[in-house]
Amino acid sequence: MAVYLGFDCGGSSVRAMTINDDLDVLHAGHAGPGNILTISEKRLHAHLSQAAEGCPEPEKVCGCFAGLLSERDKDEAVSLIKSLYPKAVCRAEPDFFAALKACPEGTDVCIVAGTGSVVCSEVNGRLAKTGGRGYIIGDVGASQQYGRDAMVHFLDVGEKKISESLRTRILERFGSLNPDEVISRLYRSQAPMAMLVKLTPAVAKDFRHNEPYAVESLRRNTGGLAEITLKHCQRFHPGKKEIRVTLAGGLWKLSDLFVEQITIELKRRFDPIRIEVARISRPPVFGAALLAKEA
Repeated sequence: MAVYLGFDCGGSSVRAMTINDDLDVLHAGHAGPGNILTISEKRLHAHLSQAAEGCPEPEKVCGCFAGLLSERDKDEAVSLIKSLYPKAVCRAEPDFFAALKACPEGTDVCIVAGTGSVVCSEVNGRLAKTGGRGYIIGDVGASQQYGRDAMVHFLDVGEKKISESLRTRILERFGSLNPDEVISRLYRSQAPMAMLVKLTPAVAKDFRHNEPYAVESLRRNTGGLAEITLKHCQRFHPGKKEIRVTLAGGLWKLSDLFVEQITIELKRRFDPIRIEVARISRPPVFGAALLAKEA
């Protein structure tokens, strides 16, 4: 029976999964970050290899990469996969395509929020997206944006005025509470966005305790992501009276709070259109394996 290998390569981790024709999972693994724009080819090669270590030889492979934007990016990604699996049929796609493919049937829109964020759907057999654009000019409502807000709060008020939860997170990730040392270690890191993501759970806890910075961060980020979703639906799903939204990505697993807040913001903006919001039940890497099967 044929074997199909999918890679879900995000800003924080690479995940691998192999399936067969019956969609049985034969292997699953993970490794370090996999954004094709921010990770060197050598490191990305190592992370792909590590995530797939021990998997049976695949007939077809699909790598879904954060940061894959252009045809040149796609060609480079396919070449990278081919270097690992020269005998396989290989394809490369944006990482959000894997999440969309893993969504339950009937999904109109998928909101992907992990290290980055994007709103996407399939329209007349074609992939449509809104948002994204990376951490410099986009990724509204992504985990690293919450982590950034937490870091700015720490730098503004100092260690004595932050919560115990945030203090613990900073100390665990940066090994110091000295602002200059923390900034230095952040910028020297090979994956600074992944380090900021680790602060996100503290924002959720601080929101529960009505910390002003956390309240403002959640309202701004979930509101911005809901606004992007509204624009996406106005463009690609005009006239629909009911929209089914599936949430994918690591953010929604960190705390139910993020799910609660995006649901509130979506319903407020879409009224009187009916909105149904649910978390994805299958991991995006399963969607990447399905895309490999279809290659």
